[in-house]
Amino acid sequence: MIVEMQEPDIRVSGHLGVARFLIRCGIRKDDGTEQASWMRSSYHLEKRDGQWRIAHEHFSVPFDFDNGEAQFGLEP
Repeated sequence: MIVEMQEPDIRVSGHLGVARFLIRCGIRKDDGTEQASWMRSSYHLEKRDGQWRIAHEHFSVPFDFDNGEAQFGLEP
């Protein structure tokens, strides 16, 4: 399994927060080849009882606006 996360951009205001980052997800096969791509990710956080909790998370693959196709080969 491949999970490689870039440094998140975190913004906090009071008891609410948002974290945005790119994450590379995929698999590494036994022969060493990889099937992986970069995805966008965001977490919407809420502080309850002194603890930050994930209220919502989102992952998406960038796509081409012209043809609607996913762009799995992009690099940051």
